Amino acid sequence: MSDISAYKETAEKLTAVETFNARLRTLTAKPLTGFLLTEEDLQVAGPLLQSIFSTKVDEKSIEDILNGK
Repeated sequence: MSDISAYKETAEKLTAVETFNARLRTLTAKPLTGFLLTEEDLQVAGPLLQSIFSTKVDEKSIEDILNGK
């Protein structure tokens, strides 16, 4: 997410090594088994998650990247 202009201020605080390692971890991310939200939690977290998932990096959504597409 450090490549997204909205997060530039945060990204500037990271070293090149931290950014590189984060990208490697993102490329190998796997789904969390059993990661579920209650309906109540989803009402609060849903809009935030949707915003994150729909954010684009190099014309690919975060959701697609996390799903290996």
